[in-house]
Amino acid sequence: MKKALRLFLIAGILFIPAIVYGQGSGSSGGSGGNSGGNSGGGYEREERNFAVTRSSTGKIVGLKKGVLTFVTKKDDEIRVVLTNKTKFKRGKETLKADELEESLFAEGQEIKVTYLASTDEKNLAEKVATEIRFVIPKEPKQKPTITE
Repeated sequence: MKKALRLFLIAGILFIPAIVYGQGSGSSGGSGGNSGGNSGGGYEREERNFAVTRSSTGKIVGLKKGVLTFVTKKDDEIRVVLTNKTKFKRGKETLKADELEESLFAEGQEIKVTYLASTDEKNLAEKVATEIRFVIPKEPKQKPTITE
């Protein structure tokens, strides 16, 4: 009985590193490997097999030279880089580059941004937007009127 218990404990201890390694954190590169340096403005991170992303909802404060600044409901100011791989959506439709209007990026426009997570919060090149969703305000529901 003691032998079986020891064998079980040893096997369990040996399998722990394999299980932890299998969970992955997204912090290591994929098998393709990009050893050519940071030629894509940090965007090569999305080329990995697994990328950690974050989503935030807020209102646009400004857009300058491909950098979108928005403020969350908790008053956190976040800046993300827009690239040619960033997807833009309004409602359920995906917008193409020629369908983007300047009015979509108006100050105060509510958006939901999905961006690649950064390990260094000060490094702007790490915060690359993968998707921008323009929130369409819902029309208020009217209460039914009862007529007699």
